[in-house]
Amino acid sequence: MHMAQCPECGAVMPSDSPRCTECGEPLPRGPSIDDVAKRMEIRGISFDGRSRDMVDSDSTELHLVGAARHVTPKAPEEMTPYERELHDLGHRVTQSSVPRDLVKDRHVDILDSDRRLMREARLRFDELLGAMVETDDCTQLGLRLGNYSYLERSANERFLSSLPGVIKVSVDSSSEDLFDAVYFYDRALEGVEDSPELLNNKGFVLSEMGRVKEAFELVSRALKLRPGYTEALINKGRILQNVGKPRSALPYFEKSIQARSDYAQVWMYLAQAYQDLGREADALEALEKIHKMKPDHKASWLDKGIILDTLGRYEEAEECIDSALQLEPSDPDAWLHKGRVRLLQGDPEGAMRAFTEVNEIDPRNYIAWVERAKLKADRGNVHDALHYLDQALSYKPDSIEAWKLKGQLLSTVGRLEEARVAYKRVLELDQQNAEVWVRKGEILVQMGDHEEALAAYERALELMPESTELLLRHSELLNRLGRYDDAIAAMLRASEISPDDAEFWREAAALYHKEGAMGPALEAVDHAIKRSAHDPDLWNFKGNLLEEGGRYDEALECYDHALGIAPEHEEALNNKGVTLFNLGKVHASVDAFERAAKVNPDNKSTWNNMAIAFDDLDMPDRAIECYETALQINPQDKLLWNNLGTLLYRIGRLEDSVRCYNKALEVDAGFAQAWNNRGAAFEGMGRVDEALYCYDKCIQAAADNPNAWYNRGMLLKRMGRVADGEEAIAKANELGVGMER
Repeated sequence: MHMAQCPECGAVMPSDSPRCTECGEPLPRGPSIDDVAKRMEIRGISFDGRSRDMVDSDSTELHLVGAARHVTPKAPEEMTPYERELHDLGHRVTQSSVPRDLVKDRHVDILDSDRRLMREARLRFDELLGAMVETDDCTQLGLRLGNYSYLERSANERFLSSLPGVIKVSVDSSSEDLFDAVYFYDRALEGVEDSPELLNNKGFVLSEMGRVKEAFELVSRALKLRPGYTEALINKGRILQNVGKPRSALPYFEKSIQARSDYAQVWMYLAQAYQDLGREADALEALEKIHKMKPDHKASWLDKGIILDTLGRYEEAEECIDSALQLEPSDPDAWLHKGRVRLLQGDPEGAMRAFTEVNEIDPRNYIAWVERAKLKADRGNVHDALHYLDQALSYKPDSIEAWKLKGQLLSTVGRLEEARVAYKRVLELDQQNAEVWVRKGEILVQMGDHEEALAAYERALELMPESTELLLRHSELLNRLGRYDDAIAAMLRASEISPDDAEFWREAAALYHKEGAMGPALEAVDHAIKRSAHDPDLWNFKGNLLEEGGRYDEALECYDHALGIAPEHEEALNNKGVTLFNLGKVHASVDAFERAAKVNPDNKSTWNNMAIAFDDLDMPDRAIECYETALQINPQDKLLWNNLGTLLYRIGRLEDSVRCYNKALEVDAGFAQAWNNRGAAFEGMGRVDEALYCYDKCIQAAADNPNAWYNRGMLLKRMGRVADGEEAIAKANELGVGMER
């Protein structure tokens, strides 16, 4: 009996029925289902998931043959018309365009009529099993339905990937179609548990579901039953490759090639395994095998370009990528790699054109958006870079790279709160990202949230306990918070990790110094000098410590040692001058200051120190010249104006001294010393009211200034206000007295 199938609902009925028994639609006249089934052809296309290339349909086939379920079917003459209908339906399933063979990275175009046939068969599976006459037909029924379920899932992937702006979609491994496939295979395996084909087939689908251990066991059982089973060899190699064991996968691919050297896709798997093992030459040789078989094999050209890129052979790599693009001009992966190769060859403009091409082909390709953002950021165009990153994040909201780069760019333009939010998002996605914990800490330091910054650094240290750079940052922040003991402990920990690094001992010495622990500070700097004896900065630092402790002769030796290493070390020359001055060797100090001024004539501090030395030598004209030179360098330095005013006051140039004090007060209206000294100048000029006003302004700015209280008291007594004057002088004596410089 010939059967017909309704084109609307897919129901099957005798071909002589005028209308569908299910939906009532008229049945078309023409060849029966049986006739159509005989003329069906499988149109197979293999899909390389690594490079998304179309290859021959038989290039990677996994020969999956079903085994029989044990049934006791009726003989045809014993069947009712309904049972014969079921038997015919099952037979047509086994003869349909659904292939017996499945393969990774391959899809098959199934005729629409067979799709309807398979859907009905799936609904009536249990009935069909009971109606099959031949045991092999039962096996083929379960096999074809299992294969069809897997292919339905693959068809969904291809459909979604064909949508505008979508390159590649992976359907969830929990897809119902995959569970259906396993169900049908299991039913087929009920009667024949030792079928290598069904074991391999089920293992193949389980591997797609992420159930790797079960898949590996099934494929291994298949190979145990049939050691030379080529398709199972390929499957086992793929499973091992996917779990990061290319060395273990390699022998299975090599054995497969020995059996079928015309499997282009297996050569691709082999090349990938070689590349993962660092055997780039062997990988290139495997790809050449494909080129000889199929010169138009796009994926192999692209993979060859990628390998040559890793070898630094950029021109050859670009040639291969261009060959891939000639075969498929709209391949976004090829354009992406071309952009990277252009960038490595020092052509950022060419790279930008290639990455832009990627997004024109596929606007959802977030990787290209990120690459474009990097290029814009390198050019200083933060605005466009942030725009591109927002585009990337609109398509890939969990892109750690995009969020991290966004945080960096936002911090560079001072948008600290937004940067903090970006880094927070990275850490929500990856709590173990130590680099971002550090960056978050840096942002929080800039925002003044030191406690939160400290917590971020400490989290980073949990992830990178041996990072000396991080310990240094941690120590600096602890120091800022006044936790000197903890800061020193962090430095000492860093010195233990890098015992030959003088920097950590230097930092420890600085922290001890800030804490006022001069003994430990000197001990730490000696440790640093032992590790870097030819560092003039360390000798200069030690001299500073000794000078602060009043050990001038030892400090002088340290400065001389620094100058022996670096004769033009400006700081050592200036500090030597200060030490000589403190030792009463004023002429020698002037020589040191003059040498320092020759090394750096723009250092106002050197000119200030030289002026003080000349003043001490009673050479006011030279001292005035030095102050004026310093003020040319920095006319906003209130201390220089005050010092010059004080010198002019002492040599009787009172009006000039007042002008200097006025300049100092223009810079800082609350500068107490200048108010006091200005009052003394006015008092010297007999302008007592103005003098009293200045002393009062000084006391308002600094109530603990003894000179202002003393000067005010003496002036009040001269003005006849003896009681007020005595009271002010008593206050001065309580605080201590002396002309300020």
